[in-house]
Amino acid sequence: MRDLFLGKPWHWLVLVLVTAALWWTGETRLHVTRFNLLVIALLAGSFGLLYLLLRTTGVDEQVTRDPLDEDPQD
Repeated sequence: MRDLFLGKPWHWLVLVLVTAALWWTGETRLHVTRFNLLVIALLAGSFGLLYLLLRTTGVDEQVTRDPLDEDPQD
């Protein structure tokens, strides 16, 4: 299963929570009633989750299915 689902278990939990939060904002029509709040929350949440993901992923951890080969000219 580790080859099928890359990433830590909390990454998958975050995916479920983000999906639920986006569904809730659509259901409550937040994009119509409070657009500025929605945009600020989306930007802050995106930067926060990206920061956490980058801080908790080690340099030698596999995050993609295929290995990333470095080009000698880079």
